[in-house]
Amino acid sequence: MSLSQATTKCAVAHGLLHLASRLVWLINVSSLKHLVRDVRVPFVHIKTAAVEVPALEALRPMMPCDAADVWADPDSLVELFYGGHRVLAEIRGYRSRIQTPSGEDATSWFPELATGLSMFGQRRVVLDGVVCVLNEQGHSDVVRLDRRAEQLGGHGGADRVTFVAFDVLVVRGNDVRFRPLEERKILLQKLFETPRPQTMLVPYLPGESAPYLSSKAREMQLPGVVMKRLDSIYVIGRRNPDWVAVRCSQSGQSASNRPGCASL
Repeated sequence: MSLSQATTKCAVAHGLLHLASRLVWLINVSSLKHLVRDVRVPFVHIKTAAVEVPALEALRPMMPCDAADVWADPDSLVELFYGGHRVLAEIRGYRSRIQTPSGEDATSWFPELATGLSMFGQRRVVLDGVVCVLNEQGHSDVVRLDRRAEQLGGHGGADRVTFVAFDVLVVRGNDVRFRPLEERKILLQKLFETPRPQTMLVPYLPGESAPYLSSKAREMQLPGVVMKRLDSIYVIGRRNPDWVAVRCSQSGQSASNRPGCASL
């Protein structure tokens, strides 16, 4: 055998060896992907199936405790208190429902909210918020809201209401009540990235700014502020010290005696 023939055979053998090793690598990677797929799918399925998401009728709003004053707290956030009717709003299959704290269906009371809420999409979402009438400055006006409460359905030139959201219980069919508030706020902001008619988010500041926001609320005669711990979970149907409401004026107190209506 000549030197050139031996060199050629070595090159072919080397190429076959490289090809074989490449095939082994591909087989191993394919097997690894298969194993990862087999491990992840049951894990996710078990995780989501372990918690049964309650029906809207079984949910009630989490309520704050009252306090005389605020304090600077880096472990909390602080948001303005909007005077109005506290409700839970459910969106499923591009259809929306509104429920009062007592469980009464209030969907037909505020028909102008249906369009904006239905735009959240096909998968189920449950939001916590307040139905308000906003004045020209963007503040809640409970006097006009009370007049509107006398005209269910918004007939006869009544003021249009706005749904002001500050928390989320269900996102795309997943129960997020036991996620910390800090995470729920991020999920809520993502839901509201696209503007929708007659809906808005409650603005908030870090808890260190609570004294400042409270003083501004008093200056502007706004209802007050609410402090909430960043790590708080959503506890349905009861008052919880993780949320603290400080009332700066009586402007947020609705005089409506309609059943099921309540502010914070």
